[in-house]
Amino acid sequence: MRRPRGLAAASALIATAAVGIGLRRSLMRVRGLSMRPTLREGDLVLTVPLPPVSGDGPLHGTAWETRRRLVRPGVMVVLSEPGAREHLIIKRVTAITPDGVEVVGDDPGWSIDSRTFGSVPHRDVRRIVLGKVPLPPRR
Repeated sequence: MRRPRGLAAASALIATAAVGIGLRRSLMRVRGLSMRPTLREGDLVLTVPLPPVSGDGPLHGTAWETRRRLVRPGVMVVLSEPGAREHLIIKRVTAITPDGVEVVGDDPGWSIDSRTFGSVPHRDVRRIVLGKVPLPPRR
């Protein structure tokens, strides 16, 4: 069965961009139900790394400026899960404060987020989610 022309073109464009700018490691598979209906378990998303920051000091410098432009309410981000820093989760930014970033899942009934663990330190927000990678329909 042939894929729809638009889906094939979008897939090719994303794949070319990812390889062309070295983002192969930026593909991430969605696990869990907290981002439904936007993202479903098993979806593949393309992410871009944020510049690392050190400490929780004042928000200034090049890394902070880049983060301030990219991390804003409404954007989906990849962050270290509080209490399990090696585990990465995807959430949507709701607010940014000098102390951290508040995030929530799109499905509040299935999400553990800032309503439970509070603001996340700026340094724990690792990546921006650019969008879902179109995949062939599931059979």
